[in-house]
Amino acid sequence: ERRTVDIMLDRPASRIHVIKNFINPEECAAMTDAAATSLHRATVADGTGGHQFSEHRKAMQAGIKVKWYKEKDGDAIARLSRRVYDYNNHVLGLNIGEHGQEDLMSIQYFGRGENDTSPDRYTPHCDGECLGLPHKSGTRMATMIMYW
Repeated sequence: ERRTVDIMLDRPASRIHVIKNFINPEECAAMTDAAATSLHRATVADGTGGHQFSEHRKAMQAGIKVKWYKEKDGDAIARLSRRVYDYNNHVLGLNIGEHGQEDLMSIQYFGRGENDTSPDRYTPHCDGECLGLPHKSGTRMATMIMYW
């Protein structure tokens, strides 16, 4: 299936692609439903390989395990996850398989009202060192932010 892709940044160590209609309402609802029972206060990396709470991050998060055995039945989350892998492999020229990878992560921003002077939101960041060096094997390579 073809989608419109706007390339906002394309550097060897960082790329930003905006993909129109990447996720559909059914897939979004499936993600929301799967996360609902395990949402908890989001954490940030603590610099030692662990996680900690931050007053600057007010979001809720939940990991979502992909039931790959349901992919052949058209499971919405497995279908979406396959699309994520296919797109990343296409753009990065890799052949990353689904096994051994991180779970999907649902991050839900609730805010504190329209007068909030510092609302919670996604901000660009490095998941590792921000030195502009090539990707280190065995670490996170890509982040996809999807919303409907």
